[in-house]
Parts: sequence; C-alpha cells; structure tokens
Amino acid sequence: MNDRREGSTRTARCFRARAAGAAAGAFFALGLTLSGCGQQEGPAEQAGKKVDEAMENAKETAGEAVDAVKDTASDVAEGAKEAAEDVKEAAKDAADKAKESM
Repeated sequence: MNDRREGSTRTARCFRARAAGAAAGAFFALGLTLSGCGQQEGPAEQAGKKVDEAMENAKETAGEAVDAVKDTASDVAEGAKEAAEDVKEAAKDAADKAKESM
C-alpha cells in the first residue's frame, strides 16, 4: 500500500512540475507578445489598473480595521481584568468586615 502511495505522489509531483512549466512558458510568451505592443492603454487596461488600486485600498482598509479590532479587544480585556481585581478586593473587604462583626 505504501508503494502505491509513493507512486501516486511521484505522479502528482511530475504532473505539477509539467503544469508549472507549461504555465511559465505561456506567461513568458504572453509577456513577449505584450511587450512589443507599445500602444497606449485601452479601456480594459485602465479598468484593470483601477480594480488593482481599489483592491489595494481595500486590503489596507481591512488591515487597519483588524488592527483597530485587536486594540479594542485588548482594551476590553484589560478593563475586564481590572474589574475582576476590583470585585476580588471588594469581596475580600466584605469578608473581613463580616469576620469583624462576628
């Protein structure tokens, strides 16, 4: 059974390597084709750039939002910890007063 798995793994690796090589070759050929154009950007290229910019802005905004949530969560956790300490101290004081009154 182990031999079958190893053969399957090798086959998968060979397939991935061939697919990666074919994709790299296709991108290289596409790059050569497009590099010789020398024309101004068309509407599709301009729209693509705008989409790229919008995605980059969205990524930055999302990152800032995540940071804000982390900061808020940290503040809440710190506040809860302080409140727990206050409750603990108040309970101790109440217990001490109860002992004194006995």
